[in-house]
Amino acid sequence: MTTVVLKNISKSFFNSKLKKMEIVLNNISLTAQHGEVTVLMGQSGCGKSTLFRILIGEEIADSGCVSILEKEVFPLNKKNLQEVKKKFGILFQYGALFNSMNVGDNIAFPILEHQPQLHRDIIDIMVDTKLRQVSLEPEKFKHKMPATLSGGERKRVGLARALALDPQLIFYDEPSAGLDPIVSRTIDKLIKNLVKMLGIASVVITHELDSAFAIADRMIILKRAVPEHNDDWDGTIVYEEGTPDDLRNSQKPYTVEFLGEFSNFEICKNCRFVQQKQFTTCEKCGKPQSE
Repeated sequence: MTTVVLKNISKSFFNSKLKKMEIVLNNISLTAQHGEVTVLMGQSGCGKSTLFRILIGEEIADSGCVSILEKEVFPLNKKNLQEVKKKFGILFQYGALFNSMNVGDNIAFPILEHQPQLHRDIIDIMVDTKLRQVSLEPEKFKHKMPATLSGGERKRVGLARALALDPQLIFYDEPSAGLDPIVSRTIDKLIKNLVKMLGIASVVITHELDSAFAIADRMIILKRAVPEHNDDWDGTIVYEEGTPDDLRNSQKPYTVEFLGEFSNFEICKNCRFVQQKQFTTCEKCGKPQSE
């Protein structure tokens, strides 16, 4: 089942310094499938944050349509949009926990907001269940305050809150940001395990290539709407998409440059010819690849 569909999305903002409209997203189309992790990657300034806000209904595109769980988002009024938002969870970059609430109350917040008729004992059971789903012991963590948590623990609590309403889809905004490599790998495994255990769809926005290749079923590379090289840019934001193996073996210049050590190819710095890494000299210009 297709969980997310973006079709021909464009967005521009007014650049006050240049005194003109600047394209951020240009005719972007993509999909995310149920039971898969779809990873969106790209350099700073390629529109990842704007795309994230459009996906979660916090920003309106200039043109195009967004469908979440078979509901087109933009025409919806505030009430109907909230109904759609109940069906997906969001893990923000830094957890976005309420510092004045303990862990248990943070996780209970969306439940109380959307299902106020539930008895507190039932909500407590739901909170404990969500903590266990992210591998945190309820009795140890639910009475702690956010300020006492490590970065990785904050991410897990934020994820437990995102799971509170049993969503069919979770959006992750830079889930590995600010974490050391060991904790980052733990979060990666958790993302994969939740997809497998709950059968949900996950859309992850990240610039961390290690994490992207660890969790992705499908990868989408975004590129700035400004040409940096004239060899292959056609003005679109979705530069390339496919499985991790597809992208490792891509010979598109920007993909090779962006992936770096994760690509099976490299670009000659002298003539920009793309070839496999096993060659020590460029097949086209004869220059050593190390130069």
